[in-house]
Amino acid sequence: MTLQFATDAASRDATSVGNCSAGVGGRERPGQEPRRPPRRDRARPGERLAWREEGSGILDLEYGRDLVMIAVIFGGAAFVWAGWAQERPPKGVLWRIVLVLLQLIGLVMLGFGIPIAVQNWETPTALASASTALVWYIVVFWLEVIAIVGFSIFFVKTGRGALIAPLVLTVVGLHFVPLAFVFAQWILLIAAVLLTAAGVGAAFLPQRTAAPSFWSGILAAPIFLALGLPCLIAGAGALGAS
Repeated sequence: MTLQFATDAASRDATSVGNCSAGVGGRERPGQEPRRPPRRDRARPGERLAWREEGSGILDLEYGRDLVMIAVIFGGAAFVWAGWAQERPPKGVLWRIVLVLLQLIGLVMLGFGIPIAVQNWETPTALASASTALVWYIVVFWLEVIAIVGFSIFFVKTGRGALIAPLVLTVVGLHFVPLAFVFAQWILLIAAVLLTAAGVGAAFLPQRTAAPSFWSGILAAPIFLALGLPCLIAGAGALGAS
């Protein structure tokens, strides 16, 4: 009889301990604040979100000023390339009108982008002073300049000066590949592919119809404008929301 009573008591104690454990690890105790599941979209102090580390798209809105400056540079590039294309376009006034319109759009992009960049010049940028990104930017810039000057001199001396424009466009396109990683703006990779293809293609398009500089400009200017516009809109929006 005593043994049976001890067994029943031990069983009740075990059940009570199990219920207490369930209250601690599972259900909440009476009066206890409900436990909230951990938020996976919040970063710990000093930790960046996983989606930011892996890249959230072709535009990184963390550096809005960089996006605006990309738009400014692309607008200026569209103006220059459309102007260079005026060297010898196909016969007729239509193509000259198209080139002037491309130049005007580039100027409009400059007009909108420069004030925004100036007003937000103190905002964060990937090219922080003394940063590795800044060093790589300077290196890539000078490699581009040296390549363009060197190949241009070679083409002039070998009587192929007409190919300078496609050469410059190809080098410009290639230099956006490392810059895409410097700025972590993957839209620059799209620019690299399109501009490099345009530069190579312009070298093989018929020179009797128009100069290679025309083919380079008529291909490059729309690319710069089409990629610069979303950069301007996204960058301005990011700076306005910050």
